[in-house]
Amino acid sequence: MHGRNAAAGLLVLRLITGWIFLWHGLGKLIGPPFPGGGMDGFAQFLSGLFTPLGPSANELLAWVVMVVEAGGGLLLILGWQTAIAASLIIINMLVAIAKVHFDAGVFGRGGWEKNLILVAALLCLLLAGPGAASLDGRRRPAGAA
Repeated sequence: MHGRNAAAGLLVLRLITGWIFLWHGLGKLIGPPFPGGGMDGFAQFLSGLFTPLGPSANELLAWVVMVVEAGGGLLLILGWQTAIAASLIIINMLVAIAKVHFDAGVFGRGGWEKNLILVAALLCLLLAGPGAASLDGRRRPAGAA
């Protein structure tokens, strides 16, 4: 194979990573059947992390995180504005590592190993691009790499 299927590899990476973030973003918005407690539950969770902000700021932050995850996930699936989506989700994941998972360590219950692998996947998409099977790839001028 030796790199002959790079476009297929990037497509798989984009689809799976995008699906994970879309799914978790919908959990923050809707709750079950998606993983999460819906917008009220997520805003309440954030109030424990960002106490000084106050309830209205935590609600706004909950909406921002949900839009970044669900919207960014959808953009990754489509391969449209991939660099912007990946960048915003990376920031989101780094905040999640710092505020939620860091004290648990890398491995084990509550650790940040899964967050780290998702950041690595997003960095791959950011560095390599979305691949040919993407809306971004279709917009490139002829002859562009």
